[in-house]
Amino acid sequence: SVEEDAQVADHQLHSDPPILLGDERVEKVFKKGRDWYVYTTHRFLKVDVQGIQGKKVEYLSIPKRWWRCFEVETAGHLDPDAEVYIHTDLPKKKRMEQDILVKRGDIME
Repeated sequence: SVEEDAQVADHQLHSDPPILLGDERVEKVFKKGRDWYVYTTHRFLKVDVQGIQGKKVEYLSIPKRWWRCFEVETAGHLDPDAEVYIHTDLPKKKRMEQDILVKRGDIME
């Protein structure tokens, strides 16, 4: 995934449809294909655009209070992606994973 403009995502997620809370702000957003991986002041949000025309959208929200820990695996010589793992207390979502193309985004920022 590649990093996108957080302000653009913040505006869209506050309006169309209004997913974010009034005081919630997008800190980082990464895009992979049509899907978004969004880190906000309150949660991790995966926006999964489905179907050929992309009219169906699934939102997965994991509030920060459910995060147990996270890991970051940096890129290497043969692997250009960094990986981010969020471990949770949720029974069916024990671990969320996201790849970040290092040349196009910085999760450590």
